[in-house]
Formats: sequence, structure tokens, C-alpha cells
Amino acid sequence: MEIKAPAKINLYFQIKGKRDDGYHEIYSMVQTIDIYDHLVVVKADDYQLTGAMVCDPRESLITKAVRVLELFTQSKLPVHVHLDKVIPLGAGMGGGSSDAAATLVALNEIYDLRLSLIQLMQQAELIGSDVPLFLVGGLCTIQGRGEQVNQLLGLNVGPMLIFRPHMRLNTTPAYEEYDKTGKSFSEMAINKCKPLHDLIKLVRDFTISGKGPTAFIRTSWISWREWMNSWDGDVFLARPVHRPGPLEPYL
Repeated sequence: MEIKAPAKINLYFQIKGKRDDGYHEIYSMVQTIDIYDHLVVVKADDYQLTGAMVCDPRESLITKAVRVLELFTQSKLPVHVHLDKVIPLGAGMGGGSSDAAATLVALNEIYDLRLSLIQLMQQAELIGSDVPLFLVGGLCTIQGRGEQVNQLLGLNVGPMLIFRPHMRLNTTPAYEEYDKTGKSFSEMAINKCKPLHDLIKLVRDFTISGKGPTAFIRTSWISWREWMNSWDGDVFLARPVHRPGPLEPYL
């Protein structure tokens, strides 16, 4: 089975405080976009992960998704997963979480597990805070530590011009710095990432997505010549995408 795993952009992000379980209570509005990782998931004799190796396969969220679902179903689900990585790493665009969600959807399909959205959402929580979002997709609000997902229907988010600096920011240190300083993720990203300082001179109305360093504007207009020779990073023109139906893959 071939399946797409979309990236996401945080249109709005707020940390509301630290919870008793050590996680942070958040509120965010998120949109999945048409930048995709591509996975091929097929039945196999043993589990195997090939393709883009962004970390030790044993630490991959794809591997964790397989193991979590095996534990829940009390059965072996051996698959060969081949990953073609397109979503930038460490950019706050949710690539690893989306890959895990796509793996859950694929396993449910190819092994005919007939698990409901609620059941898969419960297992997704065990994998990572962003994973439940990608089982729903589209324009959503997320609350709690990310597991409370509410799809927003009838609202239109247009194309976005996305700026991704050649720099990674990790989630755990960002939350640790927030706990120490109280600075917003946007403030921290701009302080740490020089290309964002340069971007301010070109585009004053951009928004940092989540912890960053990815930033975006909700219009495709910009003077291309101005930033083309000075911007140190990648630029994507992305459109919002919506899942065709509950647990339907982005085929």
C-alpha cells in the first residue's frame, strides 16, 4: 500500500501551562498541507524499515506505531515500510508524527483490523502528542497535550508561502527554555535563528509555526528578487489539504 503523510503548519500556538504529568497544556490551530512524506507499507515475514533513515530504526515513530498496534491487537503485524522523506526534519512540520499516523492507517487497512477512529486515536496518543492530529487532518484545533483534536469545517485557509531556515530546533529543549524564561516559542525561534532576523526585513507579517523555525505568510505575494539572494533556507508554496473521510488515506 502506498500512502502519503502530510506536513502541518501551526496557524496559532499557545502554551497554557505545565501539567501534573510533566507535559504542557497547549491550544493550537493547525492545518495539514500538501507537502508529503511517502510510505510504501506491505505485509512481510518480519518488520523492516528502509528508505530515509532519519534516526535509528528502533527509535523511529514508525517502528513505535507498529509496536503499539501489535500490543493493542495482541498479534504480530509484520510489515516492510519504505519511507521517502520530503518533509524537512526538525522544522516543526510534524513529519515524524505524520509518518506514524500513516503507518497506523496502513496497518489497519492491510491487516483488515477494522479499528475505529477512536481506537486508533487512543493508540496514537501513546506514540506522540502530534500523532492523533494526523489521523483527522484538515483544519483542526488541538488541546491538552495534543490528543484533543477537533476538526473545523466550513473554514477556508488559502495557500501559504512557507520559509524553512537551514536550522533545526528540537521540541524538548524549547519547552525546557519556556519553563525557565517564559518566552514564547516565536520569540525563542527568532532569537536563535539568524535567517528569521533577515526575513523580518523582507516580510513583516510572517508567523512562526509552533516551536519553529519554520515561518509562513498566508499569501503567495512577495517580491521574489528581494529574498532570493539573501534568504538562507528553503521556500515552499503549500496548499491546505483535507482527509477524504474518517481514516481514509491521502492516496
